[in-house]
Amino acid sequence: MYREQGFTLVELLVALAVGTIVIAGAYGSYDVVAKQYEKIEDVSAMHTASRSILRMLKRDIQMAGFEWRDSSGVKPFATISGALTVVDSQNSCCDKITVIYDEENRVTGKTVRVKITYSVATYNDRKRLYRQRDIILPTASARTGAKAVLADYIEDLQFTNPDSTTGSLIGYVKLNNSGKPLAAGASSWSCVQDTSTGLIWETKTQSFPSLRFYGDQYLKKLTANESDFQCFDPSVNQQVKTKATCTLNNYIARINASQLCGLVNWKVPSEADFTRIMPVNSAFFPRVMQHANYMASDIVSTPLKMRVYRLKGNFTGGVDDWVRLAHPVRLVSTGEGVSQTVGIDLVLRSRYKYEPKRLYTKKSYTGGNYQIRVTDAYKRSEYSTLVMVRNN
Repeated sequence: MYREQGFTLVELLVALAVGTIVIAGAYGSYDVVAKQYEKIEDVSAMHTASRSILRMLKRDIQMAGFEWRDSSGVKPFATISGALTVVDSQNSCCDKITVIYDEENRVTGKTVRVKITYSVATYNDRKRLYRQRDIILPTASARTGAKAVLADYIEDLQFTNPDSTTGSLIGYVKLNNSGKPLAAGASSWSCVQDTSTGLIWETKTQSFPSLRFYGDQYLKKLTANESDFQCFDPSVNQQVKTKATCTLNNYIARINASQLCGLVNWKVPSEADFTRIMPVNSAFFPRVMQHANYMASDIVSTPLKMRVYRLKGNFTGGVDDWVRLAHPVRLVSTGEGVSQTVGIDLVLRSRYKYEPKRLYTKKSYTGGNYQIRVTDAYKRSEYSTLVMVRNN
């Protein structure tokens, strides 16, 4: 006769123990794989975000200063001033950059001048990168754009100048007569580049007589009862007081002919250009005369007057003065033909924490003056690239 027989209690306990071990092992393996997958996915997201950020930054920075022209070569807007500006964050996160350029809509055929701003701001427990696109010209179409979120978990964003002895886009670089950068302590230089705007300024000399003697004064145009003019005449190699010789246009032509700092597009600065170098740093802009009114390019409504700018004295800033009076000149160039290189350094962190905690310090070769030093369980990666400002 068949007799039914079950498992003993001991057998059940052994089977249960073995099953528990197998399940625990399987779960442990799954947990390890899942965490590793999550970590890889998190790091992959950092890499993807960095590529997108750098690609957009490079495109906009390359376009800085681009001025659209129609088929006849006519520009619809005035010359761009301050095509690329940076607000330095010092030893903190993060730098802010603004670029200005013309943009054509090929569908409508309309052209606008846009200002693109990249900035970083705190959002909850992290920092976000924003891109804002404003239309500034034509005036009828001007509008302020919304801040679009580009990426989360930004730890640092720095913009530097690899051609500068300091590496900063904020400050000045001395240039020799060929336009090559010099050390900050150089005792002789021909021009100064403002690394925040890319503008290049002529440097005046003490040599007398000479073309760039700091005390020479020029007439914006010939009228009547002109006074105080004096300048260098290269044809006789001496200083003269001939009003037909001492005109602004003649001086610009002579500077362009000399290819000062390798440039041939020297011009009179606007009031906005002067404002950007205030207060004047005498270590880079020597021989700025006290109480002197330098010619500015701004147009005034009164034909008998002109716009001038005082760089030193009890009063500084722009004022109107008589056009019949001679004034000193300090020319500026947009640097066309002389490229400006911008270094971009980006640090991103992971979304999640991954134990154990570790000390993170930013690599010494990474640009910028923000020295990150933090101990936590986040993973961080650094990304760098160089971009050439083609139109600035």
